[in-house]
Amino acid sequence: MEIIKNLVPASKYNIKCPYTMNAQFIVVHNTANDASAANEIAYMIRNNNQVSFHYAVDDVEVVQGIPENRNTWHAGDGGNGRGNRNGIAVEICYSRSGGDRFIKAEKNAAKFIASKLKEKGWGIDKVKKHQDFANKYCPHRTLDMGWNRFLNMIQSELNTSNSSGQNTSTVLKRGSRGTQVRYLQMNLSGLGYKGVSIDGIYGPGTESGVRRFQKAEGLNVDGIAGPNTLNRMDSNIKGIQNKLKSKGYYKGSIDGMFGPGTKSAVITFQKANRLVADGIPGKNTMAKLNEVIKPQPKPGKLYRVQTGAFSKRSNADNLVKELKKKGYDAIVVKQGNLYKVQTGAFSKRENADKLVAQLKKDGFEAFVI
Repeated sequence: MEIIKNLVPASKYNIKCPYTMNAQFIVVHNTANDASAANEIAYMIRNNNQVSFHYAVDDVEVVQGIPENRNTWHAGDGGNGRGNRNGIAVEICYSRSGGDRFIKAEKNAAKFIASKLKEKGWGIDKVKKHQDFANKYCPHRTLDMGWNRFLNMIQSELNTSNSSGQNTSTVLKRGSRGTQVRYLQMNLSGLGYKGVSIDGIYGPGTESGVRRFQKAEGLNVDGIAGPNTLNRMDSNIKGIQNKLKSKGYYKGSIDGMFGPGTKSAVITFQKANRLVADGIPGKNTMAKLNEVIKPQPKPGKLYRVQTGAFSKRSNADNLVKELKKKGYDAIVVKQGNLYKVQTGAFSKRENADKLVAQLKKDGFEAFVI
């Protein structure tokens, strides 16, 4: 879904978005108007009210008014409230009258929110309603129709975007725009291909990143992200996620999206293994990851030599003393009601047999177990 940007000018940051923000969740609103997304954003920018939001969604498009790294005044929970300071505000248009336009806008909002969750590596628990932060019945029409119903719409979008957010049957090339391009750019950037902006526009930087990926993977180098390229990228990222998850570093879903959760897991792994913690799964990181997940060989059978078995511990201890006087390293092992005296442990039977022969020569009874 293409996102139209009409961003508030920096000169109005002090009114509309005065604080930097590290987004932690999404807050859903209904506009309570019958205006389009473009008009809602334009009005928000134009006035001098301390009311603002990041996105407006209508029946045909998504319009962004404020960068996601700035806060907005939307949740009604004060200057330091979690909603206002940590939430990405999404307004669903045409909620005043409802009807077909609202139904379509809500569907688009579900699709858009699902794409954001994918992008950020978040689950459905990161979707909040305005009502969670203030004593206000909002998003009013969405609540009337059923909040869980709307969450299920979002979850359905998450489920049907393939197990990964990237539609690997599509073809993306110079001039392509939208969510699928953003996913591609996120994955290229996560894999370490520099110069790729995550803006949803397939320009020269994205094409260059695709060419470099194709060359590294031995694919046809044409700069077009078709099924072969997208499937290879999807497979590579899922492989990384699976390996990190097998060792407890990655907690998210195996979705083929190199989002913040995957990057954080790579960084944690790199720090734990004294690698450069840049979040990029380069050659050194992958070599170490493959090394640590490689199954360790099971120890083979050990051949031990037993020289006695006693019902009393004291008798076993006396035999150990005799063996040590002769230069043998012996131990007592309790098995059931018996105290067994053993000496030596060998991976090869022939070495154990040699020890038995030497013990017998020195006057001890011995056999291999």
